[in-house]
Amino acid sequence: MLGFTLQGSSFKCVAPGSCAFDKDASICGWTEAGKNHWTRGTSTPSSGTGAQKAHSGAYFMFLETSFGSFGDKSYLLSPKLPVGMQSMSFYYHMHGKTMGTMAVEATTNGQTWTTLWTKTGQ
Repeated sequence: MLGFTLQGSSFKCVAPGSCAFDKDASICGWTEAGKNHWTRGTSTPSSGTGAQKAHSGAYFMFLETSFGSFGDKSYLLSPKLPVGMQSMSFYYHMHGKTMGTMAVEATTNGQTWTTLWTKTGQ
C-alpha cells in the first residue's frame, strides 16, 4: 500500500492498470484521511496557483490549503497494490505560498511507514 502525505498539491497517478480518477467519483478505491478534505475536480478554486487542468483525462485530486493551519496533514491512500510492484509515477503541482511538503510513503503492514520521496513546495 502506498500513502501520499500531500499538503496543498494536486496530483494524478498514472500507472498501468490503475485509476487516473476519471473512472468515477469513487476515486477507484483511494481513501483520504487527515485534516483537510481532498477534492476530485477538473480545476482548482485557486487563482494563479492551482493546476489549470489534469495532465491527461479530465479529473485530478487536490487540496485547497489557503484556509488550513501550518502543520496540517492530509493523506490520500492508494488501494492495495499488486505484489511485486516496483515503481509508480504521478504528476503533481505545488505552487502557492501556503504550499507544504509532499511525501510518498509505503507500508507492508499498515502500521510502519517508510518515506520513499519528498518534495517541498514554493
